[in-house]
Amino acid sequence: MAQTRNRQRGTQWPRAVAASAILGLLLIAASAQARMVRGLYAVEEPVTGQGVTERLAAFRAGLAEVFERVSGNATAASDPGLIPALQDPARFVLEYRYLEQGTGPTPGPTPSPTPSLWVRFDPGAVHQALQAAHLPVWGSARPTTLVWLAVEDGMQRAIVGADAQSPVEQSLMKAAGARGIPVLLPLMDLEDEGRLSFGDLWGDFGPPIRKASARYDTHAILVGRVVHRPSGDWQARWTLYLGDHTVGWVSGAATEDALIETGVNGIADRLAARFAVPAGDRARTLVRVSIGPVGSLSAYARVLSYLRHLGPVLHVQPVEVRPSQAIFRVEVQGDVQSLTQAISLGRTLESQNQNQIPSESQPLSGPQGPGQGRAVVPGAPGTASPAIPDGGATITLRYRLVS
Repeated sequence: MAQTRNRQRGTQWPRAVAASAILGLLLIAASAQARMVRGLYAVEEPVTGQGVTERLAAFRAGLAEVFERVSGNATAASDPGLIPALQDPARFVLEYRYLEQGTGPTPGPTPSPTPSLWVRFDPGAVHQALQAAHLPVWGSARPTTLVWLAVEDGMQRAIVGADAQSPVEQSLMKAAGARGIPVLLPLMDLEDEGRLSFGDLWGDFGPPIRKASARYDTHAILVGRVVHRPSGDWQARWTLYLGDHTVGWVSGAATEDALIETGVNGIADRLAARFAVPAGDRARTLVRVSIGPVGSLSAYARVLSYLRHLGPVLHVQPVEVRPSQAIFRVEVQGDVQSLTQAISLGRTLESQNQNQIPSESQPLSGPQGPGQGRAVVPGAPGTASPAIPDGGATITLRYRLVS
């Protein structure tokens, strides 16, 4: 829980700089299957003043956004189980500061900068509130999605690229930041243009789309066929490629921003359904994870931080550390497959498990026989874990640290 003495107002920052920094933390501008998404628990909310009433309203709005972002559920903030938390949002706050809106010319006689409030919430308290409300928790290791947008606006047709700086791209990045989804737009260089045409995207032809996307090495691919209708509204057909599976949906909206948001929400909802830890999964499992080589203190710190930030991980305890290998006991919410799936999203660890992972695991819930480990109550992410007795973990997973 946040402590009042940890809250600070800080100095006034230019809002444009701060917003850019927050967006940079949330969104990934490099190709990779998954990234550790930073900034999940920080938001920026507009305020009309710096009084207590305005500040509490901003805390409440920001906490609602964080609940939706961390749960992967776009309607999480309206869940009755979160009403107590939203009635007292200040207890979730770790720090906050006011940001300067900007001092450019305004319609009035003098510049009228409107402040906003940057707030960072306590991850542990957020997780506990979501679990108490029986809502899922989605960790910061999230799959990156490559987004192909084919836009038809009147007589103009174009594929939105990473260097386009178009309103469509800006809408995409804004919506993705709000949901905490790492997205990547294609470069649309000569290689992309030679491999994929507007017609391929408009016809949703899977083979050329997958072939052109391979160079970006992302976990998911979203194809959006966006059309600006003569009536003035917008419509899109979406297809999400996730592994060997595809799912499609159609959406419409009065504005371009709202339409792009429906596409991002479609990504977030479907990825969260697959990768977030289910609210009803109360079983916990102990797994021994062996990682090598770990030849430096920085490598060890990197591994420990990575494991602790995986969605299903409750606690991590080092058992043995040496240059050739580090062994950890990891407490997981769910079964061992939930851990291996979370690790497989990223490129930090490469599996060395030659055989199929056994389905048997050591549950921590329910009666325990002689010699079995006791249950450990989850704490805030990143805190020191209580000791897990020997013999608690019955499965060993082996990985190689990727440099």
